[in-house]
Amino acid sequence: MLRPFALWWRYWPQLAALYLVGLLGRRAAIELAAWAGWDNELWASLIMPFAGLARLGSFVAMYLVLRPAIPALAALPKRSPRRIDIFSTVIVPFFA
Repeated sequence: MLRPFALWWRYWPQLAALYLVGLLGRRAAIELAAWAGWDNELWASLIMPFAGLARLGSFVAMYLVLRPAIPALAALPKRSPRRIDIFSTVIVPFFA
């Protein structure tokens, strides 16, 4: 019953830092799109997806931080980095 609280207490600095990085990245992308899109809407349209990408990357990083602490996920075998491409398995379906 106290396991979620124990996980929160143990990992909150990393989770808070990753959340803030995602939040700041999103805000920076929106500000950059507003600045660049002042004269040309094309630049704003090209930059705005990075706002969502910053938040998504933040959530994926939070998941990767918590993965060793969740027994069902920690028991899964480790895969080599060559076999897994995070971009193609996480980011591309998000945009599709």
